[in-house]
Amino acid sequence: MSTKIGLPVPMPMLLPVTGTALVPFSAYFLFLSLRITYHRLSNRKYVGTKMGDSNEDPKDPLYCAYRSHSNYAENLPLALALCGVAELNGASRKTLAYSMTAFFVLRVLHAEFGMMIQSALGLGRILGYYGTQTWLTGMAIFNWVLVKDYWTAH
Repeated sequence: MSTKIGLPVPMPMLLPVTGTALVPFSAYFLFLSLRITYHRLSNRKYVGTKMGDSNEDPKDPLYCAYRSHSNYAENLPLALALCGVAELNGASRKTLAYSMTAFFVLRVLHAEFGMMIQSALGLGRILGYYGTQTWLTGMAIFNWVLVKDYWTAH
């Protein structure tokens, strides 16, 4: 399969799984951003995350929304890079699609069922955090397995 969008010659699709994953990941990123905007406008807190005299109160919805967005933004680039590199190095696209779905679920668990519930200590936060760390480690090892023969052959 190839495409000619913007190019005078056909090009093969190199990262269809990573490109497809960008759709829900981008949509959720925008949702997290809009939630911060909603809390800022409804509380007239246009800069920072502290509401009144609170000091990073885990019950403060603006603070929780901000941290949910930040945690997501901290982890997503590495996940996309790991997926893209694995895809370029011949990983099964079906495996990568399932893997990216799992990563998405872990990040939603962390934010929606962890950070955004009262006190920001929901079970989703624990599952999302440890699941994400395990996922990142597993994908890094998977990438190494995909390229290890290159290093032993040279």
